[in-house]
Amino acid sequence: MAAVFTLRAMARDGLLRVGALTFLMTLACLSMHERVLAQDISLPSLSVGEIAVFQWHESPNDKKALRGLKRGLRLVGYEKIVVFDAKRNKQHAEKFLAQAEQKGVRCVVALGTKATQLALKYCPNVMVFFTAVTNPVLAGIVPSWQGGRALVCGNSNWLDRRFMLESFRAAVPGLKRLAVLHTANNAVSQAEIAEARRALKAVAGKKPATELLSYEIKGAKDFDRQLKAACANSDAIWVPIDIGLYQQEAFAKIVAQASAAKIPVVSSSERCAGRGALLVLAVDYELLGLRAAALVDRVLRRGQNPAALKVGRLTSSRLYVDLDVASRLGRRLPLPVVLDAWRVFRTGRPR
Repeated sequence: MAAVFTLRAMARDGLLRVGALTFLMTLACLSMHERVLAQDISLPSLSVGEIAVFQWHESPNDKKALRGLKRGLRLVGYEKIVVFDAKRNKQHAEKFLAQAEQKGVRCVVALGTKATQLALKYCPNVMVFFTAVTNPVLAGIVPSWQGGRALVCGNSNWLDRRFMLESFRAAVPGLKRLAVLHTANNAVSQAEIAEARRALKAVAGKKPATELLSYEIKGAKDFDRQLKAACANSDAIWVPIDIGLYQQEAFAKIVAQASAAKIPVVSSSERCAGRGALLVLAVDYELLGLRAAALVDRVLRRGQNPAALKVGRLTSSRLYVDLDVASRLGRRLPLPVVLDAWRVFRTGRPR
């Protein structure tokens, strides 16, 4: 729905004709190589011993995690891999996962929150590994960060929200009101916001207060209204991991309106780096995929108990800063922020 929402918004604004809209929606259904299937193609025939890799949709983060996962699985000797992208189609997802359950695949590796929830629902007797899940506890995937669920283990794209907020404050001195835009019913951005609120509560009274203002976008008609309100009532706008917002057209609109109001945009989505965000703090999704492959090996080949394995979390993150954006906004990024950056953008190029 998020991708459709973005295209509808573009069409409404006169940026796309009906014919172009139809073309782009058709293009989105094209399959990847390596048996990644589009909606109009019959499901693959799974067999015993294969590893089924399941995507709910093909987001930029999932693509990177998948690249790392495939590389890692091959490094440890697993060659029988079937990758399926449901293209947000619940019927196709159900059929593929039900077949995985019936055929006795070695395991299912699910990319992202929604994919993991569906895999657990339709493959109750199959080992499920997950990767790039923002908060598997809030999503009901595992009972705690210590794991503890039979036939389930994985890793998370968790960020230390306290560090994230401190990074935002460092880049935007005097940050008192942080607006967060998010689309309705997006489990990933909702988990991020819940974690950020807990982090703010934990430091309440200890540091200068930052108020988190939530602006939920419930549809295409609501986008402009919420964006305008966010710009009018905040010192900065946070774009979380929300596919309806970090896609090119939607994010460009956010940046344009925020820039006009001299409001910086910060993000926890790597997709926003170098595209108008002043600062981005994100995790390495390809590394998450590699570590998921290592988990597969630990359980399937070494016989470790998945319920006894903690949810994996990266101990580092990647900081991106954009000096051109700072210049356009009339701001100067503090030197410690620039020196801590994993990548610095200037004149549209990383350095």
